[in-house]
Amino acid sequence: MNEGFEKGKYFIPVLAIIVIFLVMSLAVSPILRANPKDVPFAVLTLDAGAQGPTGEMNMGAEMVSRMTAGQSGAESPIQWSVLSSRGELDAALDANEYYGALVFSADFTAKQFAAAAGLGDAPEVEVIINHGKNVMLSTQMQAAITTMLQTLGLKTKVTLIHSADIGGGGMSALMGSQMLIMPLIMMIIAGSLLLFFFFRPKKGADISRKLKSFVSQLLYAAGLSLLIGFAAVIVVTWAGGLTLPVGGLVLFLWLASFCVMTILLGAFNIIAPLGALVAVTFFSCGLSSAMLAPEMMPDWYRNWIYPWVPQGFISEGIRTIIYMGEGAKNNAIGPLLIMGAIGLALFAIALLVPNRGSKVAEPAEAAETATPLKNEEVAEPTETKEIAEPTETTEPTVTKESTETESLESQEPAETES
Repeated sequence: MNEGFEKGKYFIPVLAIIVIFLVMSLAVSPILRANPKDVPFAVLTLDAGAQGPTGEMNMGAEMVSRMTAGQSGAESPIQWSVLSSRGELDAALDANEYYGALVFSADFTAKQFAAAAGLGDAPEVEVIINHGKNVMLSTQMQAAITTMLQTLGLKTKVTLIHSADIGGGGMSALMGSQMLIMPLIMMIIAGSLLLFFFFRPKKGADISRKLKSFVSQLLYAAGLSLLIGFAAVIVVTWAGGLTLPVGGLVLFLWLASFCVMTILLGAFNIIAPLGALVAVTFFSCGLSSAMLAPEMMPDWYRNWIYPWVPQGFISEGIRTIIYMGEGAKNNAIGPLLIMGAIGLALFAIALLVPNRGSKVAEPAEAAETATPLKNEEVAEPTETKEIAEPTETTEPTVTKESTETESLESQEPAETES
């Protein structure tokens, strides 16, 4: 291990810098290149027209025709959709289909003629802005459209729908959702990594042992994800001072956290580098996905990255709860459940992939293997003892013979005297 680090000490720092460069490039590139394109916006004219000096005129219809001219097949900041009735417009806005709408009143032409004759004020064009779609982009579109109408000499009346006063500072409406998702993702990644480290199956584990380990990971993740969702909400409400619907957000973020943790744990269990790659991708690509509307992203990011990272769907669910007044069950649940199903599929793959390493010995096998080793260890001193025995018995034998010789010599003088 030390030799490997010693050999890599020259290129590992360079490799680390390259990885950080790529990660941050993915994170900041869509934000710095953000440019609204084909933003869906509705337009409705109720103008009944009026009799002018040159005949019947309908200035509302003319304005709509000028705005929509030449937009088919071409990229433009706004993609206008012409609606036919107020009911159709209200239904579309309730379904969160548009970032806003322009409405020309029924007496638009008549008031224009009256204002031109000095008999009244110029008519107002109603500008409806939908904060529930995306606060950042809808606010930007409000500024652009009102400026455009004012250059044409038209007055505007701005109506905000699906807006919410969430408190906090001046940036809370624009950054509140992002500040909620950032700590959430960081806690999800850290929790997944720790669960994998503490509950991963040992090398060479069979399917039953791996299944037991995976079930432990999922059960622990179910409880930990609830804590993560609650902690993320507390960060922005207690520390940030925002007023949010805590109950609905905690339940939604609980499900979102568990689905994302399932993907991360499944990838880690297949092979650790795969899990690390997924975690880095979620972290680096999620910053832009949580903040920007899809219509503001570059095409390559919108088509190939945005659909595969969870932050965009989590952000949509948060906006639906805060601005649309819905509960934890909303349109963002479906994509997150699909991600959870993908995570379970990764667990199934990890269950079938053999672990590298020697087979884990059963307790009985381990005992049988250990017994001969003990016998061999006991046998070594026995052999030494046998070698030592002749040396120990030689001394008493020599001593005995010398003793008998001395006794015989002592008996000879006695016989002579007698």
